[in-house]
Amino acid sequence: MENPSRKWKCSHLSSREAGRGVVACLLLLLFCITGCDTSSGGGVSEPTIHEPSDLAAFSKVLKDATAGISADGELVHFKLSWQLSPVNWNGIINALGTEGRYVSLDLSACTKGTHTEGTGLRSDGTFAPNGAPGNKTLADAERSPGKLMIVELVLPDQATKIPEGESKGGAFLYFLSLTKISGKNITEIGNNAFYMDPGGATPNLTEANFPKVTKLGNSAFSYCYELTEVSFPELTTIGNSAFSSCHTLKSVSLPKAQTLGNSVFGSCFKLTSIALPEATTIGNTVFQLCENLASVDLPKITTINPGTYNATGVPGGGVFTGCSSLVTLNIPRITDLGGQAFTLCENSAALTLFITMGATAPKVGENLFLNVNSPRPVIVKRPASGASGYTDDWQTNFKGKGWDGTAVIADNTVNNSNITLSVINL
Repeated sequence: MENPSRKWKCSHLSSREAGRGVVACLLLLLFCITGCDTSSGGGVSEPTIHEPSDLAAFSKVLKDATAGISADGELVHFKLSWQLSPVNWNGIINALGTEGRYVSLDLSACTKGTHTEGTGLRSDGTFAPNGAPGNKTLADAERSPGKLMIVELVLPDQATKIPEGESKGGAFLYFLSLTKISGKNITEIGNNAFYMDPGGATPNLTEANFPKVTKLGNSAFSYCYELTEVSFPELTTIGNSAFSSCHTLKSVSLPKAQTLGNSVFGSCFKLTSIALPEATTIGNTVFQLCENLASVDLPKITTINPGTYNATGVPGGGVFTGCSSLVTLNIPRITDLGGQAFTLCENSAALTLFITMGATAPKVGENLFLNVNSPRPVIVKRPASGASGYTDDWQTNFKGKGWDGTAVIADNTVNNSNITLSVINL
C-alpha cells in the first residue's frame, strides 16, 4: 500500500506553505526555460552575430573577441550594413590584419556607393576585393594579412558581378583561408576569380554558392583543390579551364550549361560522372585526364573538335584524353567525332567503352584511339531502325584512319589493333 505520508496534498498545506510551493514551482519553470537546452543541436548554441555600426566598432569587437583564434575553430561572426566604399572595405581588411581574428562576414545588407574604381562595391554592382593582383607574389599576402582572416563570406545582395582578374590571379587571390562564399545576385564571375596561382590563392575553398550566375570566366576556379561539389543552376557559358585541376571535385550540376571552353574539367581526378543536358558546344580537352570519369551524357552535342598538334607535329590529345575509366558516353546527335578524342583511354582491366550514337554514322577523325596500347573493347549503340552509314569501311577506319562518310581521311595512319569494335542496335 502506498504510504500516505509520501503524498504531497495541497489540501494539507497551510496557505503560507502553499504560497511557498507555488513560488518554488515558478522558479523551477523559469530555470528550465532559460537554462535548459531544448534545441536539437545537442547543446551547441548559435553564434553571436555582431552588427557594429562603423569601422571603430568593428575593430573593437575584434580586439575584445575571444573567438577567431584559428580558421577551423569558432569564428567571430559579423553582419554589416554599411556602404561598402573603398575606405570601408579596405578598413575591414586592415582591421582584420591588425587584430588577427578569423571571421565570418555577412555583407548581404551592404550598399554600393558612387565610386566606379577601387575596391569594395562599386556603383555598377561590381564587387572588387581588396587589392588588385597584378604581378604580385605570395609575399603580398603578408603585406595584406587581413585577407587571410576571412573564412566565410556572403557578398552584398547589391553585387552583381565579380570583375575579371589577371593571369597571375583574380579577385580573391590570397584569400587563403576562405572556405565558403556566396552571392545571391551575382550573375557573372570574371576570369581567374578564385584561381590559385601556384603558391597561393584559395586552396581551402569548399563551397561556392552563386544561384544566379550565367557566365563563368576563364580559370575562375582553377586549382581550388578542396572544391568537392559545384552547382550552378543558371550557368550557360563556361570559360576555358574554369574548373581545371580541382582535384577533389566529385559532383557537378550544370543543368543549363550550353557552351564550355577548353579544358573546363581538365585534371578533375575524382569526377566520376557528368551530365550536360543542354550543352551544344564543348572545347578541346574539356575532360582531359579525368582518370575516374566513367559516365558522360552529352545529348545535344553534334560536334566534338579534333585534338591539336604542336608546331613539330606532336599530338596534344582530345576531349577525353586520359579518361581511362570511361565506360558510358551518350552522344546521340553526334555528326562529327574529332580525332584524338580517346587518346590514352586505356585501362588495365580492358573496360568496355559503350558509345551511344544516332541513326546516321558520324564523321570520324583520325587517331581516335591514339596511344591506346592495351586491349579496349568498344561497342557503338545505334537506333534499331533507320540506321545508315555504319559500313564496314566506317567501322574499320573508326579505329584510327578516320572516315569522312565516303573515304578514308588519313591513308598514312595505322588503325589501332588494340581496339575491338562492335556495332549493335539499341
